This record gives sequence, structure tokens and C-alpha cells, in this order.
Amino acid sequence: HSTLRYKKDFVAEDRKVFLTGEAWFEVARDTSKPFVIDAGAALVEVLGTSFNVNAYKENSVVEITVESGLVAMSAKNAQKDLIVMKAGSGGTYHKRQKELTLLASTDPNKISWKTRELYFEGSTLREVAELLNRVYGAELVIANPGIASCEITVTFKDQSLEAILTVLEKTLDLDISRSGDKIRLDGKGCDE
Repeated sequence: HSTLRYKKDFVAEDRKVFLTGEAWFEVARDTSKPFVIDAGAALVEVLGTSFNVNAYKENSVVEITVESGLVAMSAKNAQKDLIVMKAGSGGTYHKRQKELTLLASTDPNKISWKTRELYFEGSTLREVAELLNRVYGAELVIANPGIASCEITVTFKDQSLEAILTVLEKTLDLDISRSGDKIRLDGKGCDE
């Protein structure tokens, strides 16, 4: 559900795109023409790097996760104030408060939709299900509220949704069933 718009003469004039939603960028270096992303309330400018931008209209923040290089972000209406992010860090622009925040390190799951690498350490089943829904476009539903707080520590690298569900089923003693597009997670709950 993301859109990326740009002018027909994108390379000739400037390297500016308009993003609604989320996208991963790998930008070729060109110091004479910075690459600019208009993400609604925020502007992102780079010279050459790879990074993720999450700028869905319904989200209260615009989020940047930088994998390599340097990325600068400013409020669209206050471009003098900006933050510069380097590899392994990130930043946010809070739309309502009109506030930029530099994050020293970022959650590796922020770009799991691209990498298919998922890291859970003491994560609740609710958190796991929410991330799987985003990454795989799934519709996992927790049927028994008692299992939502069950914790799991596990890493998945480039695994299918079916393989992940099998691990969750065996590890947390879940009953998993399908009804149309919905995947129902049920079980007895966990011992505290």
C-alpha cells in the first residue's frame, strides 16, 4: 500500500521523489544532485546510501532506518533544523509535536519486511503476531487472550510463514487453524 511518485525528467532536473507508505532505497552517490524524498511532513536528503523510510499517512511519525551512509531529515516546513543519521542509527519526525528525534541504534525488525530476518528476545506472542502480520501480509488472530503474553526468544532468517508458525506451535504448545485468510492462534496459555 505504498506509492512513489516522481517527475518524468527525474534525473535531468533533480532527484526528488514523493513517498506515501514505506520503501527501501539504495541511492547512487551524486554530490551535485542530492536525492530528496518528500515524505509528507518530513524531507529526507541523501548523497548516497541505503535506508528505509516509513511514512504512512496514518502514522503519527515518519521513521528512518539507515543501513549505510549518511541521511539527513528535517521537517518539511522547518528545513533549517535537521538530524543526520549514520549506518546503524535512525530517526523519527513526530508530526503532531513537530519534533525530530535521533535514535542511536535501531530495531532490526524495522526492516524485516525487506530482509526477512526477524529477531525476538523475550517478545510476547502479541508482538510476534503483529510483526508477522506486517512482514508477511498475514492475518494472525490470537483467539485466547491468555496466550497473548506468552514470551519467546527466537531468530528467523529467510523463513516461510509456515515454517515460523510451526516453530511457534511447537515452542508455545499452540493450536493453529485456518479459516479463509485468517490464521487463528489458540492454546492453554503459558506458565508465569
